[in-house]
Amino acid sequence: MPYNSNIPLSTDRISSSQEGIQQNFQAISDFIDINHVGFLGGLPGEHTVITLPSVEDVLPTTGDDEMALFSNIGAFTNRTELFVQRPNNDPDLCSISQGRPTTGPRFFGWYRLPNGSLLKWGTRAFDAAAGNYPVTFIGPGARFPEFRTPPWVLIQNNSLVRADISGVTTVNGFTVSKAVGANLDIQYIAIGT
Repeated sequence: MPYNSNIPLSTDRISSSQEGIQQNFQAISDFIDINHVGFLGGLPGEHTVITLPSVEDVLPTTGDDEMALFSNIGAFTNRTELFVQRPNNDPDLCSISQGRPTTGPRFFGWYRLPNGSLLKWGTRAFDAAAGNYPVTFIGPGARFPEFRTPPWVLIQNNSLVRADISGVTTVNGFTVSKAVGANLDIQYIAIGT
């Protein structure tokens, strides 16, 4: 039963428009009952589920005292993820979900901690040649914020190949040095401001 905004008209008698009014109330109930506690439920106005269709590339705008929670396609995962837009259209969109990427790195992401620190993580694979390999933090083109100061970085690998951070860590990344010629996968975590 679709909602009919023309019921009742000012010229309608209640007795003759009762069926249309009841249909309108049923249409409103059907609308409210989707993902909400129903009219007769114990917690009126509460949600049971929130469904957010993807906004694609039309990002919500926010004022001084507003935030927006929305669904969009992740830049690297190519899957739907949740994002938070901070007040005043802050360019640091916060992805609060991370799907598994369909291509590219297997594991990466970022999170802004409540104290304002930025946490980034990721993986990197290296070929068999010994040498120095740059690792670049995923940047703003991927809707990831950049570090303002060089972060502290921890790397871990699950092989017998030794890998160390060499040189200077910058706001954009760091360099991994390995002396042995063998394939190597590392995971890193970086924290800074």
